[in-house]
Amino acid sequence: MKHLFFILMLLVFTAIARADVSHSVNTRTDYTVTSVGTSSWVELYSSLPASVYKLTIFDSSGQTMEIGTGSAGNESRLFILPPGGGEFALTVSAGTRVSIRAITGTASAGENDINFFY
Repeated sequence: MKHLFFILMLLVFTAIARADVSHSVNTRTDYTVTSVGTSSWVELYSSLPASVYKLTIFDSSGQTMEIGTGSAGNESRLFILPPGGGEFALTVSAGTRVSIRAITGTASAGENDINFFY
């Protein structure tokens, strides 16, 4: 009986601990393969599969970048990404196209890794 109680409690705590687990999709841009300049937006994700509530970004280019949303040719800035990256709490709707553009200079070395949490 004691073991049964322990097993049930373990199952309950496991269920509670997993209740806040989110799902994510990610993208990686190798700037030596795809450089990102200051004039054109470069697509990171063509259509998000679900509404996103948080992004974590690592960027080793050394450049200040901007993340934008919108169709090709109609992007608008969502936020400025400082060198190194960061974590951003925001809402981006499912189906949204996400792009990146450099602000301070062309990113031609390093990488950009983004996790979209939904």
